[in-house]
Amino acid sequence: MNPKLEKIMTVGSVIIAVLIAAIFLGLIANALGIFKFSLPGLFTQKTTKTTEVQAGTKTTGSSADSSTGEVQQNNGTGAVSQDQTDAETTVTEEQTETTASTTEAETESPIQIEGGSTTVPDVRGMDYDTAYDQLMQAGFYVSRQDDASDTVAAGTVISQSMTGNATPGSTVILIVSSGPDDGSSSAGTWMCNAQLEAPSNYNGEAVRLVLEQNGNQTVLSEGTAITFPYDLYVQGAANVSTGRVYLYVYDDAAGDYVLLVTYDNIPFSQVN
Repeated sequence: MNPKLEKIMTVGSVIIAVLIAAIFLGLIANALGIFKFSLPGLFTQKTTKTTEVQAGTKTTGSSADSSTGEVQQNNGTGAVSQDQTDAETTVTEEQTETTASTTEAETESPIQIEGGSTTVPDVRGMDYDTAYDQLMQAGFYVSRQDDASDTVAAGTVISQSMTGNATPGSTVILIVSSGPDDGSSSAGTWMCNAQLEAPSNYNGEAVRLVLEQNGNQTVLSEGTAITFPYDLYVQGAANVSTGRVYLYVYDDAAGDYVLLVTYDNIPFSQVN
């Protein structure tokens, strides 16, 4: 063998042996923690890839926690919760308004007839005391006039001045039987059977009709509109042949009845 080539191979073998020994010793030292080092290539590439994967995972997790989570809170779950809250608030308000409206409707006064009028009890055929109690309980005043009758028992109501509807506080005249006529009284019953013509300025307002005879006034009707010509069929005072009727209309601005027209010389005549 060529001495020169042999020398080169010997030197190369020594170098390789030294390198292998150094690597072996380094691995042992690194494992024992005496000192740390990394060999280029394989170890470095693995460490970098691991770091990148870990970093990527951490970055992704951070993004999901700090960005996507907040967006879901504000635009997703948070928005739905707010919409639900708004909807529930709206429903609650509507229910409150409906309940308030229902409560208010239930606490209002019962439906009344136009003009605040109410039904006048029909007391014809009742004894006077019972008739009086019923009319007073209904809110009406009572005026009694006795009249002889051969067919109706004494103390029984023969007729009344108003029926139907009238304003509480009006006066109802009751004609009460005094029994058969024994000839001791010549007054008899005086009635009016006339028609009242419509005033030119009457526009369908609620009215109050008042009869006046000998300075005494009696409310014939109050609280309802009337139709003209108006039939005035009412009993008057005994032996008084005329009367006066006042027609008042309700004025919303004044909040009270105001005189519209006066009918003079209303005739009364004895009927029995």
